[in-house]
Amino acid sequence: MSYLWRETDYVAWYPMFQIFRDLSHFLLFEESEPLQEDMGSILKTLLYTLSYNEKSDEDDLTKWLRQEAVRWACIFGDKECQQIANDKLREHLEDPIKHKLLPEWREWTYCKGAMMANESLLLKLVELSYTNESKIYNYISCVGKFDLARYVLFNSSPSKKDSSSKPFPYFMFDVYAASYISSRAKRYFTTH
Repeated sequence: MSYLWRETDYVAWYPMFQIFRDLSHFLLFEESEPLQEDMGSILKTLLYTLSYNEKSDEDDLTKWLRQEAVRWACIFGDKECQQIANDKLREHLEDPIKHKLLPEWREWTYCKGAMMANESLLLKLVELSYTNESKIYNYISCVGKFDLARYVLFNSSPSKKDSSSKPFPYFMFDVYAASYISSRAKRYFTTH
């Protein structure tokens, strides 16, 4: 694993990304923090070499490597990754024509960008959800600040919220369920 920090070949990274997927269920637990810090550091070095922006002359394997690296860097809590996603999301929401998202970057930009969302960005997502609610509610559930998300959703345009169909209650259920399961799991594993 120590050689990965200087490796920029997707084939070399592929097994590690598979391990990340397998271990992702354990990332909620405090015991995974050292692993997250180590892998975050390695991914930060990789992204420094690759950069966050695609170049037109890159091969597909390099593009795939970047997509996986930024995805996992954000999951491992890299603040720079989350801030870049947040900036890209903000730019896109302000001017979707000028800052068009490639389909392969859409989910990362919306979900990881929402991780550091402030109230104004959340309000933009909520407003967007009134026209395209099924997808946008998925991204609102990525918000790292559950209390802020709950506040914005409950206090935004009551007439639209009431006319909104199924996703609103499901989002709120997801927030409470995730919070409950996380607290119960942490309590269980610290006492057993």
